[in-house]
Formats: sequence, C-alpha cells, structure tokens
Amino acid sequence: MKKFIINSIIFIVINLALAGAYLYLTQNWYEYNNWNTYSSLLPMKQNTKYDLLILGSSHGRVFSSFSNHERVENILKIKMLNLSKTAGGLLPEKVLLKYFYDQGNSVSKILYVLDPQIFYSAKWNEDNYFLEDEPLYLNFLWSARKQGLSDEVLFNYIRSKFSFYWLSSRAPVVELYEETALSRIDLEAVKKRKEFLYSDGLKSEVFSTYSKMLKDLVVVASKHDSKIIFIYPPTLLGDLPGASEVATLIKSFKKDYDVEFYDFSGIIKEPKYYQDHDHLNTQGVELFSKMIPI
Repeated sequence: MKKFIINSIIFIVINLALAGAYLYLTQNWYEYNNWNTYSSLLPMKQNTKYDLLILGSSHGRVFSSFSNHERVENILKIKMLNLSKTAGGLLPEKVLLKYFYDQGNSVSKILYVLDPQIFYSAKWNEDNYFLEDEPLYLNFLWSARKQGLSDEVLFNYIRSKFSFYWLSSRAPVVELYEETALSRIDLEAVKKRKEFLYSDGLKSEVFSTYSKMLKDLVVVASKHDSKIIFIYPPTLLGDLPGASEVATLIKSFKKDYDVEFYDFSGIIKEPKYYQDHDHLNTQGVELFSKMIPI
C-alpha cells in the first residue's frame, strides 16, 4: 500500500511538471502584441502605464486587428492596450479590467466601445466561453472565479489549453490590412443581424441585472482614477433596440463618476468603410480614429 501511494505521488508530480512545462512553452514561445493575437492576457504587461485602454466586443477589437493597433496609436499619438473580446459582454470585460489593475497597471482613459444588446442576454456574459484563446494563469483563474464566472466557463478555460485548437493557434496572426468593403447596404442582411443580436428579446429584468454590472465596472475604474468614455460605434444597422435605455443609464453615472458618452452609430454612412454591416474595415478604422474624443 505504501509503495502504491508513493508511486501515485510520483506519477502525479511528473504529470504536473509535464503540464506546467507544456503550458509554459505554448504560452511563451512567441512574442505577442494586441495586433497579432486575439488574446487579451498575452499582450498585457505588469506595472505599466497606458494612455488608453479599449474595452468592448468585436467592435472594439477592430481597433487592433489587421495591424490597426499601430495605426490607431499613431493617429491618436498614444500608447494603448485593447482588452476587447469578440462577442464579449459586460462580465468578460469586467473580469479582464479587474485583472488589468491587479497586475499593477494603470490607465488615464478607457474607451468602452459599447453594444446595447449585451444588456439583454446571458450569452454575451455568463454563458460566454470567452477564455478559450487566453493563456492559463492561476492568478487569473482565481480572480475570474471571484468575479463570478461559472464553473462551466472556468472548466472550459482549463480544458481548452489541452486541445488541438490551442496548439494549432499559437503562432502570431499575420493580418496586415482588412480591405474587404461593402458595395451596398443589404436590408435583409441587416434584419437578420439584428435578429441574431437580440435573439433573447428585451426583458427589463435582464437589463436591470446588467445595468448593475456596468455600474460595478464604472466603480472599479473610478477607484483607479480612470475616466471612461462610452461610445456607440459606427454601423450600418440603423437604430438598435435598447440603445436609448443604455444611453440614459450611462448619463445617470455622470453625477458621481468621470464618464462621457457619445453616439457615433450613424456617423459613417458609406458602405465602403465597412467589412460587413457593423464592423469597420481598416479604411474605416483610420477614418473613425480621427473622430474619437480622446
């Protein structure tokens, strides 16, 4: 029995060591920046001061994808970090923002590229498996658990590091320019896009839940002396359900917190600046970056 226990301990130790070595190699083999990975944690440094931090979903991610990151930095003459996650709602961004500060980082301004639909469904928040392309850091795992991520999301976070997807996606992404451009607005495509974004409806109790979550995020930023600039990004989708309610919510924070709000949803109307009906291409990002009130 004693021999069995000793052999079991040795077996566990060896496997833990192998797993640790595997994770270290797959997470540190390359040098990552915001423009060559979809991960938010890999480009994040420690004890670093940034001029601008971008939060949001894919509408925020476009400011870094296709090498747009450096273009935006040059236009705005700033040093920035992008924590936006594709399909990311309030909970994913709150978790990432908290970890950003926990790493000793600071930022004077946060640009939150906001989508109204994230206030109306758990699929952008609690049910979002957004950590599959993030490295496995034990301190982040602990922080995420404390922030309210479910056991299912956290288990998937761990499991995904030992998958073919993780191994096959370690090389930096080389995308220099998004030149795809719409030639016209397809009203049927716009309708289908809105139906997808609001597939769970517009329930007031759901909005109330995520309104509180947004305030929690604002409080975290305020405690670290960061100003938040909320914007609706340019799209060709027209008026979005719930947009006015979200705008009213944000404006209610102005009395107690350093926040601003701008609605840019209709500011760029030419299809040639979009890769699809609600995401700017590189030409569109360059144009819009000159309008950002930083």
